[in-house]
Amino acid sequence: MAEVDLRLPKRAHVHFQSAPYFWLLGCELLLIILAPTAESAGSVRILIDVSMSAVLISGLWLISHETRAILIGSALAIIVIGGSFLDALFDLRPWTRVVILASGCVFFVFLVTHILRDVFLAERVSLHTIIGAICAYVMLGIIWGMIYSIINVLDANAFLAATDGHPVGQFMYFSVATLTTVGYGDIVPTSPLARGMSSVEAIVGQVFMTVLVARLVGLHLAQDSELRR
Repeated sequence: MAEVDLRLPKRAHVHFQSAPYFWLLGCELLLIILAPTAESAGSVRILIDVSMSAVLISGLWLISHETRAILIGSALAIIVIGGSFLDALFDLRPWTRVVILASGCVFFVFLVTHILRDVFLAERVSLHTIIGAICAYVMLGIIWGMIYSIINVLDANAFLAATDGHPVGQFMYFSVATLTTVGYGDIVPTSPLARGMSSVEAIVGQVFMTVLVARLVGLHLAQDSELRR
């Protein structure tokens, strides 16, 4: 008598695992699109803070199955979300902005580490793996955008910016352009630290893509080899 397989179909499992990544990627792209339009105050600034909050909450959903991770992530997210809205309302002191931005950097580095662990430990190429890899790549741009914002708070002459707007929004745009090595030239790093971090980001972006593509190709070849047996 044939045995009955009571396990859930693999496709349903992949769909469940990929859901947090879809939401996270959507929120990241929304933030990247809205960031360059940010103004120093007003409704547009609030939209930026709301989108950043959505990214943070999506990230918490992604790590919600790990108790220690969700506790650490929640503490950092509260600092970033609460601090961002307070800054929008009361224009906080520069050092408090550094604390908020640094907390955001730590949160996203923590999240990228979690995502890359899932991607590189995966045994097969799936939608879960691909979306996770894209999320990690976009998040690198967000992390460096916050780093540039911290540098700008500490040294107002670290960057030569051609537009007037909310600094975090400008540096998010500059970060994505640097990560992808586009380099439009409308925002120029002038201090040694700013130039150094820009160079590091460009290198990390290229190495990330090279290593990631090699990993996915390797998984795909191994997967094909198994199917042919």
